[in-house]
Formats: sequence, C-alpha cells, structure tokens
Amino acid sequence: MQDIIMFDTDELYFDVLDLITAFSKLSLKDPPIYNVPNDILYILFRLVCAGPPSLETLKQALALTHVCGSWRALAIHIPHLWTYARMFHKTSLGHFDKGPHNRVMVVNSLLKRSARLPFEFHFLRAEFVDICWNAGSDVAPMFEQAFSARSVGCEKLRVAIPSNRHMDMLLDVVKGMKMPVLKRVEWNIVGGERLNVDLEPREEVEDPVYGPDVRMFGWHALKPGYPLPKYHSLLGWLGATYRITTLSIKYLPGVTPATLHPVLLASKDTLVYLALYNHQPVGETESAIQLEPVSLPKLERVDLGYIKPTVLLGFVKLLLLPAVKHLSVRDFGGCPETNGQITPKHYGGIGEEWNTNRSKDAYQLLVGLVDSVIAAQSKDRALVKLDMYGVMCRTTTRLLVLEPLRELVLGLHSLAMVQCDGRFPQLLNIITYGCSPRHLKSLKDLVMTGHPVHTMLLDYLRTRKSVDLPKLKSLGVCTRMAAFTHFFEEFVEAQPQVVVES
Repeated sequence: MQDIIMFDTDELYFDVLDLITAFSKLSLKDPPIYNVPNDILYILFRLVCAGPPSLETLKQALALTHVCGSWRALAIHIPHLWTYARMFHKTSLGHFDKGPHNRVMVVNSLLKRSARLPFEFHFLRAEFVDICWNAGSDVAPMFEQAFSARSVGCEKLRVAIPSNRHMDMLLDVVKGMKMPVLKRVEWNIVGGERLNVDLEPREEVEDPVYGPDVRMFGWHALKPGYPLPKYHSLLGWLGATYRITTLSIKYLPGVTPATLHPVLLASKDTLVYLALYNHQPVGETESAIQLEPVSLPKLERVDLGYIKPTVLLGFVKLLLLPAVKHLSVRDFGGCPETNGQITPKHYGGIGEEWNTNRSKDAYQLLVGLVDSVIAAQSKDRALVKLDMYGVMCRTTTRLLVLEPLRELVLGLHSLAMVQCDGRFPQLLNIITYGCSPRHLKSLKDLVMTGHPVHTMLLDYLRTRKSVDLPKLKSLGVCTRMAAFTHFFEEFVEAQPQVVVES
C-alpha cells in the first residue's frame, strides 16, 4: 500500500499540528490509547486529517496508523478520507494487474471506499519495459481498468509518463470516459512536454461555436483526414467538453495557430490565463491559413516563450487582449526557467542558425504584442506588469525598437528586464526624456539584470529623478550591482534585492 496515498478533501481551517505532534509520539507501548472509545478515536482521526489542505500534513496523519488496531480500522472505514489515488510504477519488472502486487485491485478497492465522492487520480510511470517492440502496451488497459469505473467522480487527472509513444492509447481511454466534475488535467512527458488545463463544466445543452460533433470525436471532427499530432485530440476534446479557464502549453511538439484557434474560440468567455512556450517553426501550409483574431475579454495573464521568436508571431496575431494585466515574454533558449529542467538540448533540429543574432531578434514579436495588447486596450489601459527574460533585438536599430518598447512600458506598475538586450536601459532613458511624467509615474517596481547594464541603469534612475518622477518602491538587480547599494539610496525606497539571473 505504500504506492497509494490517500487524503481528506474536507476544508476545516484550524491548526492541528499540535495534535498531530502529540499523536505521533504514541505507539503500541502507550496503553492509555486502548482505553479511548472508538467514537472518540473517530473524532480525533477526523481532526488530524482536516486542517489546511496540505498533502504532507495529511500523509503524516495517515502514517499514524501504528497507534493501535482501532485507529487502523477507522482509517480503512472512513470513505471520504480515501479521495486521492496515486499509481506509480518505478521498475520495468512485473505487471500492474497480476501477482501479489496487484495495483489495479488496490486502486479499485480504494475508489470503491470513496463511493461517488470527488477524488484525484495521478498515474505516474517511471519507465517502460524495453524488452520487446510492444513494450508498455499494458499501460492503457491497466489505466482504464483502474480508473474508468469511478471516473465520474474525478476532479483532477494527472498523467506523467516517460515518452509519448503510447500517448494515443491513453488519450483514447481518457476521451471515452465521463468526468462531469473534472476541474484540472495535467499531462506531462518526462523531459519537458507539459499540458496543464483548469476546467469548468459545460452545460449539456450548450454547443461550442465550432460545432457539436467535436464533443464526440475530438479534434478529428474539425479537420477530417488531417494528420494531427497527438496532443491536438486531447486539446480538442477538452475545449469541446469543458470550459477552459487556464491553459498552459509548454514545449509540446506540433502545436500551431490553426490547432489552437478552436480552443480559444470555445473558451473565449472563460479563459483567464494562457501560457504558450513553443519551439517548432510553423510550416508554410499552416502559415497560409487565414484565421480571425480571437478577443479574450477575461484573459488577465499571458506567458509566452520561444527559442526563435518568429515561431510565436502566428500565435500573437491570433490574440486580442483587451483585459490582460500581466504579460511575460521569455527566450527559454537563452534564459530558461529556473524551476524546470528544460534546456535547448532537448529540442532536435536546433542548430547554429537558431542561435544567431538575427534569428533571436524579437523586434517583430514586440510589434505584434503592441497590436494584440496595446491596440486592443486603446480606450482603457489594463497592462500593468511586463516581464521580459532574455529578449534581444540586436539586429534591429534602436530607433525601430524604441516605438514598440515605448508603447509597452508606458503606464506600467512593474517592469522586469532579466538578461535582456543591453540597449534597453538606454531606450528607457530616451522614453523617460520624451514622454510626459504622468505616463511614467505609475512605475513602482523595477527588475534589471544582465551585462552591460550597470552604468546604464544608474543613468536611467538619474533621468527619472531629473524629471521629478517618484522613487521606486523596489529594485531588483544582479549580485554584482547589489554590492553598490549606496548608489541606489536616492532612487529607491527599499534596499535593492538580488534577483536570480534567469
């Protein structure tokens, strides 16, 4: 049973850490525990398993089944505690559904105890059997056998597998299930590819704008006969069956504007967060498809990532963002995420032509963002936070870069430029001199790192002071610049904070 973790989903907000600590000191050698009636044990068990919804705390509570036999019996017979199932196979030997370690049987037993209460299901597989060509073919049947009977109560589904070679089978299983209360899907491939989606139920009588048949057949109904990458069927099914509220697509192969367009249309009234990290160029056939831009009136945050900025142009042209407040743009080849294991070496076909100054120039992308964000917010400016990581425009003249950069930074409350083009601080100087202070006084938080921005940052801060702009509330700098904190005292209210370079 050590591969199965269970926890309570009740949200009772009081501190039970002292209670957990006290009970963790009990053991079979403590005779007073045997004198506690079962109904009192039941109440204590409920208290231990309630509290703030922290998985680690609840795992601790369930580990206390060593206290006595009555405690263990209570743990087994309280249905609503068994609402989280995690299947993890860490070796390539044996079968999930045979022998003494029958995980399917254990999961079935687990879900039966939970009746029809909401639960989470996590399916994790560390590696496949590589002995024969049909290695790992037991994955989909095992997944279906363990999960399908109780899928109607699933609120969160997470699938993490080491490669996508059996993804089609798993997708077919998932799409065939009824999950009316599903709220989140996490589909991860070890090594990078990630699809995270938050959902709301869609009314049965309501059809997506691009046709009801997609509900039954997924993406293939949209483009009959078109050879679609594996993820598109899952995206199409989710967009047709649920209302998508957050959508994070990172490092997935073959995602194009044409395949994302229907999902945006179906979720345009509910989508509040969109993350799109793309690394593959769009083919000529896809580029030739004319698509109407989609207005997303509730979208408040957009995270964009690229290795080559031109691959995002088609996506940016799809978006009209009248309400976006937070925009993040990242060159994840030169400035990868600090919380991930993704580096450019994960992507095949990326040679030196992808790493030249010209291929990394993001000028056209900045222009596209002005059209998608600033033009859509011409009447009521909503953008207040802009983060740029590794963004370069080295082959474009400063005069050209100045215009889109000015449109993006005016009216911001927070600006971050981490490892970006060294000319950006100079351009900020020019913008500060050339614009009315009322368009710049809202800036309160600034992050600027990279080389060579040391003296240029000070010049920019002096320029702000010379035009009577207020002090910044916070300033983030690299380690080298933080050593000269005394230079910043007259420009910033608080001491500068050291920022991780990437």
